[in-house]
Amino acid sequence: MGKYAQLVVGPAGVGKSTYCRRMFDHLRDRKRRPHIVNLDPAVPGDLPYESSIDVRSLVTVEDMMQEYGLGPNGALMMCLQYLMENIAWFEEELNDFPDDYLIIDCPGQIELFTTVPFVKGFVEMLVRNGYHVCTIALVDASYIADIPRFLSGTFVCLASMVKLETAHINVLSKCDLLPGGTSNQDLEKILQPDGEYLSRELDRGMAVRRLSKTDRFARLNAAIGKIIEEYSLVRYVPLNFEEEESVEDLLEQIDMTLQFGEDEEGGREIPDDVDPEEDDEK
Repeated sequence: MGKYAQLVVGPAGVGKSTYCRRMFDHLRDRKRRPHIVNLDPAVPGDLPYESSIDVRSLVTVEDMMQEYGLGPNGALMMCLQYLMENIAWFEEELNDFPDDYLIIDCPGQIELFTTVPFVKGFVEMLVRNGYHVCTIALVDASYIADIPRFLSGTFVCLASMVKLETAHINVLSKCDLLPGGTSNQDLEKILQPDGEYLSRELDRGMAVRRLSKTDRFARLNAAIGKIIEEYSLVRYVPLNFEEEESVEDLLEQIDMTLQFGEDEEGGREIPDDVDPEEDDEK
């Protein structure tokens, strides 16, 4: 049987936990057997979903803060270092469901999947255990109203693509919250980035902010737009949780990326006459 994992990354507040819960429900409706993994030791209180593996069972940010007198960010780094030093604990947890589908909710600190090696090491562990891994990088759709923020999110996606070295899908989340005046034409310029449009919007933003050395930055903006457009480094899939078709379209792309079902005829799905929860208990 095949093993599959979605690694859900992105900055805090972008909707990772909502994505995990919604994708979990959608997969269950498709008669699959997903499991959500919480990889964030800093989450306070209850999770917005039922997790099958919770890193807080091993270590929490609060524990590290109290033991070492660290701030939240330093404690988070210590937690993930502790997890990697005790990765056998996680691998043992995986033995409870070796043939199922993981949705992994990662911490929101972007440096964890762009600069430091913890998440990459975690991915390598999954691959050693036979998992097909696809990174799902979320960017808030509201960023399209502020092109500098959108480009910042785009470069974070690019950095995670380079650093993690996995199959990768960039998702424009919260499209259901876009202002009513957002046209399909404006959205297309973001989903299939138009370099001239991006550089022009950057120039306009600099004029509003009255930055000095505008000409020099204008040349830089043009170069950034050209790279993004000509090299097709980043493309986005729009996601609207209010539309089932939008979730299904994204899942189809993920399935193709993960090569879901190619290891076994028909994929890892549950027959129509079997209740998923009862099947999990067997």
